[in-house]
Amino acid sequence: IIVLVFAILWYIIFAIVKAIIRPLVHNKPWLRQALERDYERSSKKMFKEIGLEFTKEEAIEYTMNDWPKMQAIYLQHLVGSMFCIPSLLGLTDPATASSLAICGILS
Repeated sequence: IIVLVFAILWYIIFAIVKAIIRPLVHNKPWLRQALERDYERSSKKMFKEIGLEFTKEEAIEYTMNDWPKMQAIYLQHLVGSMFCIPSLLGLTDPATASSLAICGILS
């Protein structure tokens, strides 16, 4: 049941984070420049390796639309790893620390 709760919670958080971030970054010059550099350095090869034939503009648009979701994923990983800190540093009793670490892994 806890996995279901985490899934629903993260679904809602992802929707909120994407709705907040997207208008702030979409088509901003700094993001477009970063995605152009990334396309030349690695994305072009990666897209080809996974069977996606994108022009440079299509790849930049695809990545720009995906960028807010990736930030939400980074947030999810940060929160999950924060649950593991008490276990790593021995801050609480082992049972509580282990339970928190498991919650971090599940989230």
